[in-house]
Amino acid sequence: MPKLVEKLNGFGYDFAEGEIIAPGPTVRRYLDAHSLRPYLLVHKSKVLQSLGGDEIYGYFNSSSFLLFLELLPEFEGLSTEEPNVVVVGDAAQYFTFEAVNGAFQLLLALKERQQQQQQQQQTPENSQTPLLISMGKNKYYKEHGALTIDLGAYTTALEYAADVQSLVIGKPSAAYFNAALASFGTSAEPSMAPTFSPEEVLMVGDDLMGDVKGAQDVGMRGVLVRTGKFRPSDAHHPTVKPDAIVENLGEAIREIIATNRTA
Repeated sequence: MPKLVEKLNGFGYDFAEGEIIAPGPTVRRYLDAHSLRPYLLVHKSKVLQSLGGDEIYGYFNSSSFLLFLELLPEFEGLSTEEPNVVVVGDAAQYFTFEAVNGAFQLLLALKERQQQQQQQQQTPENSQTPLLISMGKNKYYKEHGALTIDLGAYTTALEYAADVQSLVIGKPSAAYFNAALASFGTSAEPSMAPTFSPEEVLMVGDDLMGDVKGAQDVGMRGVLVRTGKFRPSDAHHPTVKPDAIVENLGEAIREIIATNRTA
Protein backbone atom coordinates (compact mmCIF):
# COMPACT_ATOMS: atom_id res chain seq x y z
CA MET A 1 0.00 0.00 0.00
CA PRO A 2 2.76 2.58 0.73
CA LYS A 3 4.11 2.08 -2.80
CA LEU A 4 0.66 2.65 -4.29
CA VAL A 5 0.18 5.84 -2.29
CA GLU A 6 3.63 7.03 -3.35
CA LYS A 7 2.87 6.28 -7.00
CA LEU A 8 -0.47 8.11 -6.96
CA ASN A 9 0.92 11.12 -5.12
CA GLY A 10 3.67 11.24 -7.71
CA PHE A 11 0.98 12.23 -10.20
CA GLY A 12 0.07 15.23 -8.07
CA TYR A 13 -2.57 13.74 -5.77
CA ASP A 14 -2.53 13.93 -1.98
CA PHE A 15 -3.65 10.55 -0.67
CA ALA A 16 -3.12 8.88 2.69
CA GLU A 17 -3.13 5.10 3.10
CA GLY A 18 -6.49 5.10 4.88
CA GLU A 19 -8.14 6.78 1.91
CA ILE A 20 -7.43 3.98 -0.57
CA ILE A 21 -9.28 0.68 -0.85
CA ALA A 22 -7.02 -1.91 -2.52
CA PRO A 23 -7.36 -5.69 -2.95
CA GLY A 24 -4.02 -6.61 -1.34
CA PRO A 25 -4.67 -5.35 2.21
CA THR A 26 -8.31 -6.48 1.98
CA VAL A 27 -7.27 -10.03 1.07
CA ARG A 28 -4.66 -10.04 3.84
CA ARG A 29 -7.30 -9.13 6.42
CA TYR A 30 -9.57 -11.89 5.10
CA LEU A 31 -6.79 -14.48 5.29
CA ASP A 32 -5.95 -13.46 8.86
CA ALA A 33 -9.59 -13.47 9.95
CA HIS A 34 -10.18 -16.99 8.58
CA SER A 35 -6.78 -18.51 9.50
CA LEU A 36 -5.99 -19.22 5.86
CA ARG A 37 -2.50 -20.08 4.59
CA PRO A 38 -1.99 -19.11 0.94
CA TYR A 39 -0.33 -21.07 -1.81
CA LEU A 40 2.67 -18.94 -2.86
CA LEU A 41 4.58 -18.90 -6.16
CA VAL A 42 6.89 -16.02 -7.11
CA HIS A 43 10.04 -15.90 -9.25
CA LYS A 44 13.08 -16.33 -6.98
CA SER A 45 15.21 -13.52 -8.44
CA LYS A 46 12.37 -11.02 -8.24
CA VAL A 47 11.63 -11.92 -4.64
CA LEU A 48 15.27 -11.37 -3.78
CA GLN A 49 15.28 -8.09 -5.65
CA SER A 50 12.09 -6.84 -3.98
CA LEU A 51 12.69 -7.98 -0.43
CA GLY A 52 16.37 -8.87 -0.26
CA GLY A 53 18.21 -11.92 0.98
CA ASP A 54 18.13 -15.69 0.51
CA GLU A 55 16.31 -16.05 3.80
CA ILE A 56 13.35 -14.14 2.31
CA TYR A 57 13.23 -16.54 -0.63
CA GLY A 58 13.36 -19.49 1.75
CA TYR A 59 10.33 -18.14 3.58
CA PHE A 60 8.22 -17.49 0.50
CA ASN A 61 9.31 -20.71 -1.20
CA SER A 62 7.58 -22.83 1.44
CA SER A 63 4.54 -22.90 -0.86
CA SER A 64 3.22 -20.94 -3.83
CA PHE A 65 1.23 -17.78 -4.43
CA LEU A 66 0.32 -16.12 -7.75
CA LEU A 67 0.91 -12.52 -6.80
CA PHE A 68 2.30 -9.37 -8.34
CA LEU A 69 5.65 -8.57 -6.78
CA GLU A 70 4.77 -5.11 -5.46
CA LEU A 71 2.07 -6.70 -3.30
CA LEU A 72 4.49 -9.00 -1.48
CA PRO A 73 5.06 -6.67 1.52
CA GLU A 74 1.31 -6.80 2.22
CA PHE A 75 1.70 -10.50 3.05
CA GLU A 76 4.89 -10.56 5.08
CA GLY A 77 4.64 -12.70 8.20
CA LEU A 78 1.75 -14.74 6.86
CA SER A 79 2.02 -18.47 7.46
CA THR A 80 2.28 -20.52 4.27
CA GLU A 81 2.91 -23.94 5.81
CA GLU A 82 0.48 -26.58 4.52
CA PRO A 83 -1.47 -24.10 2.35
CA ASN A 84 -5.25 -24.35 2.46
CA VAL A 85 -6.18 -21.74 -0.14
CA VAL A 86 -4.97 -20.52 -3.53
CA VAL A 87 -4.81 -16.75 -3.92
CA VAL A 88 -4.51 -15.24 -7.40
CA GLY A 89 -3.03 -11.78 -7.84
CA ASP A 90 -1.34 -9.84 -10.64
CA ALA A 91 1.56 -12.19 -11.32
CA ALA A 92 1.99 -10.82 -14.89
CA GLN A 93 4.79 -12.74 -16.68
CA TYR A 94 4.98 -15.22 -13.80
CA PHE A 95 1.66 -16.78 -14.83
CA THR A 96 3.67 -19.64 -16.31
CA PHE A 97 2.31 -23.11 -17.04
CA GLU A 98 4.17 -24.47 -14.01
CA ALA A 99 2.73 -21.77 -11.75
CA VAL A 100 -0.87 -22.12 -12.87
CA ASN A 101 -0.69 -25.92 -13.02
CA GLY A 102 0.71 -26.02 -9.49
CA ALA A 103 -2.24 -23.94 -8.30
CA PHE A 104 -4.60 -26.28 -10.17
CA GLN A 105 -3.09 -29.39 -8.58
CA LEU A 106 -3.36 -27.91 -5.11
CA LEU A 107 -7.00 -26.93 -5.72
CA LEU A 108 -7.79 -30.53 -6.64
CA ALA A 109 -6.15 -31.78 -3.45
CA LEU A 110 -7.90 -29.18 -1.30
CA LYS A 111 -11.25 -29.95 -2.90
CA GLU A 112 -10.79 -33.67 -2.28
CA ARG A 113 -9.96 -33.02 1.38
CA GLN A 114 -12.93 -30.70 1.75
CA GLN A 115 -15.27 -33.32 0.31
CA GLN A 116 -13.90 -35.97 2.67
CA GLN A 117 -14.48 -33.68 5.64
CA GLN A 118 -18.02 -33.10 4.43
CA GLN A 119 -18.70 -36.81 4.27
CA GLN A 120 -17.37 -37.21 7.79
CA GLN A 121 -19.60 -34.29 8.85
CA GLN A 122 -16.62 -32.39 10.13
CA THR A 123 -17.32 -29.37 7.93
CA PRO A 124 -20.93 -28.35 7.22
CA GLU A 125 -21.41 -27.34 3.58
CA ASN A 126 -22.65 -23.85 4.43
CA SER A 127 -19.56 -23.11 6.52
CA GLN A 128 -16.92 -23.98 3.94
CA THR A 129 -14.16 -21.46 3.38
CA PRO A 130 -13.22 -20.68 -0.24
CA LEU A 131 -10.43 -22.69 -1.86
CA LEU A 132 -9.68 -20.02 -4.46
CA ILE A 133 -9.46 -16.26 -3.85
CA SER A 134 -8.88 -13.79 -6.65
CA MET A 135 -7.89 -10.13 -6.28
CA GLY A 136 -10.21 -9.16 -9.10
CA LYS A 137 -11.67 -10.63 -12.25
CA ASN A 138 -10.90 -8.05 -14.92
CA LYS A 139 -10.23 -9.29 -18.44
CA TYR A 140 -7.29 -7.07 -19.35
CA TYR A 141 -5.38 -3.90 -18.51
CA LYS A 142 -3.23 -1.51 -20.52
CA GLU A 143 0.52 -1.36 -20.10
CA HIS A 144 3.17 0.24 -22.31
CA GLY A 145 0.47 1.19 -24.80
CA ALA A 146 -0.86 -2.35 -25.31
CA LEU A 147 -3.74 -4.34 -23.83
CA THR A 148 -2.50 -7.15 -21.59
CA ILE A 149 -4.42 -10.17 -20.32
CA ASP A 150 -5.42 -9.75 -16.67
CA LEU A 151 -5.87 -12.16 -13.78
CA GLY A 152 -9.56 -12.71 -14.52
CA ALA A 153 -8.61 -15.07 -17.33
CA TYR A 154 -6.34 -17.14 -15.07
CA THR A 155 -8.93 -17.18 -12.31
CA THR A 156 -11.59 -18.41 -14.73
CA ALA A 157 -9.24 -21.10 -16.04
CA LEU A 158 -8.62 -22.39 -12.51
CA GLU A 159 -12.34 -22.31 -11.73
CA TYR A 160 -13.10 -24.32 -14.86
CA ALA A 161 -10.29 -26.86 -14.53
CA ALA A 162 -10.72 -27.53 -10.80
CA ASP A 163 -14.51 -27.09 -10.81
CA VAL A 164 -14.46 -24.56 -7.97
CA GLN A 165 -15.94 -21.11 -7.46
CA SER A 166 -13.59 -18.29 -6.58
CA LEU A 167 -14.16 -15.62 -3.97
CA VAL A 168 -13.38 -12.33 -5.73
CA ILE A 169 -11.98 -9.65 -3.43
CA GLY A 170 -11.57 -6.85 -5.93
CA LYS A 171 -13.37 -5.41 -8.92
CA PRO A 172 -16.00 -6.10 -10.12
CA SER A 173 -17.39 -7.90 -7.04
CA ALA A 174 -20.30 -6.22 -5.24
CA ALA A 175 -18.67 -6.89 -1.87
CA TYR A 176 -15.62 -4.89 -2.92
CA PHE A 177 -17.64 -1.89 -4.07
CA ASN A 178 -19.77 -2.02 -0.93
CA ALA A 179 -16.63 -2.10 1.21
CA ALA A 180 -15.47 1.10 -0.47
CA LEU A 181 -18.89 2.68 0.06
CA ALA A 182 -18.90 1.68 3.73
CA SER A 183 -15.55 3.41 4.23
CA PHE A 184 -16.82 6.86 3.21
CA GLY A 185 -17.07 9.17 6.17
CA THR A 186 -16.33 6.42 8.69
CA SER A 187 -12.55 6.68 9.14
CA ALA A 188 -12.88 8.53 12.45
CA GLU A 189 -15.80 6.50 13.71
CA PRO A 190 -15.95 2.99 12.19
CA SER A 191 -19.27 2.21 13.86
CA MET A 192 -21.06 5.04 12.06
CA ALA A 193 -23.25 4.34 9.03
CA PRO A 194 -21.85 5.30 5.62
CA THR A 195 -22.23 8.99 4.79
CA PHE A 196 -23.50 8.36 1.26
CA SER A 197 -26.04 6.06 -0.34
CA PRO A 198 -25.00 4.21 -3.51
CA GLU A 199 -27.09 6.57 -5.63
CA GLU A 200 -24.96 9.48 -4.44
CA VAL A 201 -21.66 7.88 -5.47
CA LEU A 202 -20.04 8.10 -8.88
CA MET A 203 -17.44 5.63 -10.15
CA VAL A 204 -15.07 6.96 -12.81
CA GLY A 205 -12.94 4.40 -14.64
CA ASP A 206 -11.63 3.07 -17.94
CA ASP A 207 -12.96 -0.49 -17.57
CA LEU A 208 -16.51 -0.96 -18.85
CA MET A 209 -17.11 -4.18 -16.93
CA GLY A 210 -14.88 -3.84 -13.87
CA ASP A 211 -15.55 -0.16 -13.16
CA VAL A 212 -18.84 0.85 -14.77
CA LYS A 213 -20.86 -2.37 -14.53
CA GLY A 214 -19.38 -3.21 -11.13
CA ALA A 215 -20.54 0.14 -9.80
CA GLN A 216 -23.94 0.03 -11.45
CA ASP A 217 -24.61 -3.45 -10.05
CA VAL A 218 -24.56 -2.03 -6.51
CA GLY A 219 -26.61 1.07 -7.35
CA MET A 220 -23.81 3.55 -8.04
CA ARG A 221 -23.45 5.51 -11.24
CA GLY A 222 -20.61 4.61 -13.58
CA VAL A 223 -18.73 7.04 -15.84
CA LEU A 224 -16.42 5.71 -18.52
CA VAL A 225 -13.31 7.65 -19.57
CA ARG A 226 -11.82 7.45 -23.06
CA THR A 227 -8.34 6.87 -21.68
CA GLY A 228 -6.39 3.85 -20.45
CA LYS A 229 -7.84 0.60 -21.76
CA PHE A 230 -10.97 2.19 -23.22
CA ARG A 231 -11.91 0.83 -26.64
CA PRO A 232 -14.35 2.51 -29.06
CA SER A 233 -16.59 -0.58 -28.95
CA ASP A 234 -17.10 0.01 -25.20
CA ALA A 235 -19.34 2.96 -26.05
CA HIS A 236 -21.71 0.65 -27.93
CA HIS A 237 -21.92 -2.36 -25.63
CA PRO A 238 -25.31 -4.11 -26.03
CA THR A 239 -26.09 -4.38 -22.30
CA VAL A 240 -23.72 -2.20 -20.26
CA LYS A 241 -24.54 1.49 -20.68
CA PRO A 242 -22.35 4.02 -18.83
CA ASP A 243 -24.17 6.91 -17.19
CA ALA A 244 -21.76 9.16 -19.07
CA ILE A 245 -18.68 8.88 -21.29
CA VAL A 246 -16.04 11.59 -20.96
CA GLU A 247 -12.64 12.22 -22.50
CA ASN A 248 -10.65 11.98 -19.25
CA LEU A 249 -10.77 12.28 -15.46
CA GLY A 250 -10.40 16.06 -15.65
CA GLU A 251 -13.57 16.37 -17.73
CA ALA A 252 -15.43 14.08 -15.33
CA ILE A 253 -14.46 16.30 -12.39
CA ARG A 254 -15.48 19.47 -14.23
CA GLU A 255 -18.86 17.94 -15.09
CA ILE A 256 -19.42 16.86 -11.50
CA ILE A 257 -18.59 20.34 -10.17
CA ALA A 258 -20.82 22.02 -12.77
CA THR A 259 -23.72 19.68 -11.95
CA ASN A 260 -23.40 20.33 -8.20
CA ARG A 261 -23.40 24.08 -8.75
CA THR A 262 -26.67 23.98 -10.68
CA ALA A 263 -28.36 21.43 -8.40
